[in-house]
Amino acid sequence: YAGVNTKVIKLLYEDNQGRLKYFGSDYKENYKKAIECIDRHLENDRPIIVGVNHTIGRGINEGTTDHFVVIYGREELSKYCIHYLYYEVGKGDPVNGISNENRFVYIDSDTPEFFDVQSQIKGGTRFDVIQVRPNI
Repeated sequence: YAGVNTKVIKLLYEDNQGRLKYFGSDYKENYKKAIECIDRHLENDRPIIVGVNHTIGRGINEGTTDHFVVIYGREELSKYCIHYLYYEVGKGDPVNGISNENRFVYIDSDTPEFFDVQSQIKGGTRFDVIQVRPNI
């Protein structure tokens, strides 16, 4: 049951004005749970599916998640900045889906962020992690 949607940890949603907003009243706790879940999976050699948003107003899935990728690694740069390596499933084969540029940065702050810095440089749209789907 990889990535079961009943156990999704939601981080952001797209409002009716076309903006990404934090999900829930305790969004910092959501981010904490999401990162703990990802780390737990990686410590047990289990990749994890995350949903991302790259296009506002696309309106697929639950209305915010445009795409799914698989996080398979982690690099801690500091206590407040961690990189998560991901496999881009949309490339069609494992060789083309893995790149050193495929990494999300997680910034732990009062306004946490979890996104791919390179995505803005490559295509002008930012890959924001919207949800985490634990493997049960």
